[in-house]
Amino acid sequence: MKGAEKVVWIVVALVLVVIFLAIFVPMLLGGGKWGFSTIQKMIGDWLNFQSPEEKTLLKAMSCAYFRCMEGCGSGKVKQANWEDENGEKVSCLDDFCKDEWRDNEGKICGDIAKENSVKVYLDSSVIISQDHWKIFFEEGFGYHPFLTRMNCESFGTVLLRGTQGIIFPENTECEEDDNAGISFSSAYTAKSCELLDGYYAIWSGKASDNDKEDIIICSAK
Repeated sequence: MKGAEKVVWIVVALVLVVIFLAIFVPMLLGGGKWGFSTIQKMIGDWLNFQSPEEKTLLKAMSCAYFRCMEGCGSGKVKQANWEDENGEKVSCLDDFCKDEWRDNEGKICGDIAKENSVKVYLDSSVIISQDHWKIFFEEGFGYHPFLTRMNCESFGTVLLRGTQGIIFPENTECEEDDNAGISFSSAYTAKSCELLDGYYAIWSGKASDNDKEDIIICSAK
């Protein structure tokens, strides 16, 4: 290749680099579908950066939620498997979907789910943030799902009709969300909550026919 041709190719390459940087750098640094935070999350998902305890908790939550929402025949239920504190395999389908617990649609919700909750042990603490409810819930018109804490003796949340929340034990350490965007008169909403190591019971249900199914997490012995 002659010297003049090399210069032309170098100029073309530099122009392409400048165009690439001009288009994609703002997208990566900004928000939106291809913003930097989204890319980070995608990379985290691809490389599976969740801690073992977080994986265990999310599988147990998935077990509790989808055995209620989709029934025990759901593929999500069949895939919800983890290990207990002794390294023994736990199967959502085998251990938490007993025939006698199911309704006529094969689902386990509400009082029956609470009485036969999904049991899980965490070796170390896990922080659950607002990103986690997006795994299970979808936003609705004028509100988004939320994190909150309340007395586990109560059943479900009657905070606002049609909403869904991940509910933590009343004494859980949480970072309050001052911009929750939900019109509650007395609801506590959090940006994140930290579950300490220990035993937990998890189930899903709703407080009334007008409510949507929450995921309730309570301390267990």
